[in-house]
Amino acid sequence: MSTNDDGLLTNNNMIGTETFSANQFSIYYSWQTMECSENESLTSKNLKYFIEKANLDVMSSVQLIYGIFEQMIEDNFALVLPLLVQFCEICENRDQIRHLYNLLLGLQERVPMEDTLSQQHIIYLLCKMTALLVPTMAEMTHLCSIIPTYLKSTQLYIRDATL
Repeated sequence: MSTNDDGLLTNNNMIGTETFSANQFSIYYSWQTMECSENESLTSKNLKYFIEKANLDVMSSVQLIYGIFEQMIEDNFALVLPLLVQFCEICENRDQIRHLYNLLLGLQERVPMEDTLSQQHIIYLLCKMTALLVPTMAEMTHLCSIIPTYLKSTQLYIRDATL
């Protein structure tokens, strides 16, 4: 782990845990973080300017990436899952998230538990996508039934991804 200019610990290789800060659960820290994010950074201003000048259609690009992932996930799920974690951070379309959620449910049953790296990404994505969607009671029940299996895993990074 290393520390960046803001005093944040970075370079954590566990998914979903890229940065940690001292007192990150403090209400004052949360308010300060929200107030800082209101002032748009120079980097984000430059990015918006570049997108406007380059005439990029971000939604079409996201749709293209989604289509590629959808085709590749059946054959090369071990390669696609880490990228899918990052894709879900920018994906805003509920239909795409719902479709990926259903694909992951099928993949979760097919991928053996011995494939710990894939299972780490699968449980993280299932939990994240369930939080983004409005799940049915059956979906919540299914998720609650598989979570204990992942929490009992001998691999720390699978337990961490589950939490």
